[in-house]
Amino acid sequence: MITPPDVETILSVDFADNRNGWVVAPDSMGELRLQQTRDGGVTWQVASLPTFGPETGAVYLDLVDAQTGWLALKLVSSSSFSRGQLFVTQDGGKTWEERPVPLGEPVQFSDAQHGWVAGGPTGEEFYRTEDGGRSWIAIDAQDYLRETATFQSAHLPENAVLTSWADAQNAWALTQTGDCAGEKNPIATDEPLHCWQQTQLLMTTDGGQTWQEITPLR
Repeated sequence: MITPPDVETILSVDFADNRNGWVVAPDSMGELRLQQTRDGGVTWQVASLPTFGPETGAVYLDLVDAQTGWLALKLVSSSSFSRGQLFVTQDGGKTWEERPVPLGEPVQFSDAQHGWVAGGPTGEEFYRTEDGGRSWIAIDAQDYLRETATFQSAHLPENAVLTSWADAQNAWALTQTGDCAGEKNPIATDEPLHCWQQTQLLMTTDGGQTWQEITPLR
């Protein structure tokens, strides 16, 4: 059990690695709080959040390391619009800076400068940033899929043969390892040919930073 104490509803969670994680959740008064762990969830500390208004709907966290992360907010609006706010911290959540964002959707950053956001009212809008969210460039769907696939492939476990990404943070991967030894047509002194193969099912919840085995028991 690594859930922060006194937290019943988690609105967003992200881990930079297997020790550093952040959670956004409402407190007993309904106010949003950011809690951080630096020891894999053994202990949690309350950190500051940027100031935002009552129009806030969904909340999305995206961390690239223990110090650098983005908080994307989806603002309440009609289905014809996708409005949002974006904040970045570069000191582990001590201070936040607001930056523009074209959509009120989750952001996905590969490092402190390069990121993407996709969605919109019809789900057909795609944008890229190359300066940490200070500006955004409209791109087409093919560029978006190619660029994010390249980013995701860099975070795959070794020997992955099949992957399935649910979103920027959650994915499953099938890995296979194997080898053969011995002789195909052995003589009396030879070792007969034998081969082996090991298949594992892994999952990640932090964008490929860490992977855990979930292979079903035989």
